[in-house]
Amino acid sequence: GEIESLSQLLMHSDASIVRVLEDLVDLLIRKNVILFTELPAEAQAKLQSRKQLRARLGDDQLMVSDIL
Repeated sequence: GEIESLSQLLMHSDASIVRVLEDLVDLLIRKNVILFTELPAEAQAKLQSRKQLRARLGDDQLMVSDIL
């Protein structure tokens, strides 16, 4: 019942926050706050893979507006 509903809401929130974090990393890179190459190799690979998938889906628009 309620625990299952809350668990599903949390899982949906997790997926949304991952997208926000991806967009935040992209924004920081664009603003030269961090370099992509400063990220661990595993993080670079995962971000690149997700970016390619989002581009193929036509969903590569930033969710995070220019906050800096």
